[in-house]
Amino acid sequence: MYTTTDGRSALTAQIDQGCLALFDLWCERRSVIKLAYLMHGWPMSAPAPSRIASLSSSLRELMRSYPETFDVEDRHIVANVVLNCERILEHGAPEPQSIYLTSITDAPQSGSAKAR
Repeated sequence: MYTTTDGRSALTAQIDQGCLALFDLWCERRSVIKLAYLMHGWPMSAPAPSRIASLSSSLRELMRSYPETFDVEDRHIVANVVLNCERILEHGAPEPQSIYLTSITDAPQSGSAKAR
């Protein structure tokens, strides 16, 4: 069974793999500015929405500020990382209240029309 949590875990793993690939490439090339932007949001100790948004924002700003420094491989990896960040942020974590209300409405209630 595929759940939202499984999907989010897969996306965060892809984000981490992409960032690791960028880290390796940029260390090898000694791209200090790119590394500084990457390190602003990665590595993430926990993939909280605020950390994911920070990483996405940082990489988008890097692309806007230094477009001439990116080769095709860099652009491809950065685009995939940003896309995966946005996918996670679009679907966001459900509010605790929503989970609570869903569990109450799904539970059979005694004395209700359903129980009769």
